[in-house]
Amino acid sequence: MLENIFTPEEISLIQTSFLKICESDCWEIHYNRLFELDPDAIKLFKGDIKDQQHRIMTMMKTVVEGLNNPQIIIPAVQELGKRHYEYNVREEDYELFKESLLYAIEKVLGDEFTPDLKSAWNKFYDVLADVMKSSKY
Repeated sequence: MLENIFTPEEISLIQTSFLKICESDCWEIHYNRLFELDPDAIKLFKGDIKDQQHRIMTMMKTVVEGLNNPQIIIPAVQELGKRHYEYNVREEDYELFKESLLYAIEKVLGDEFTPDLKSAWNKFYDVLADVMKSSKY
């Protein structure tokens, strides 16, 4: 499903930038921005938000590293989509999440967040969100 969707250049851009993102406060910026955009979004998260930040970083790391072998990561992304459906995540929630994620990545990377990198991250998120949304059951 993900095979041949991403170019080697896009994969390299995403993987290289993700290393820098992991060593930053990207996830804190991301969730703060998400809750600014939609204060009610906090209701979707159970437990400590720091734990949620760690879980998303771990999952994103798995997916980013797996871009070279997409057949390995697809089941995990599908399972994540099923769980999000059970959590009542709505279509518009995916868009807010994307907006806040790209905002955070840009804040962390600054001038390194080039148009090519932004395009690669947009594509990455859209593909993952599409797989998740199509995996409701």
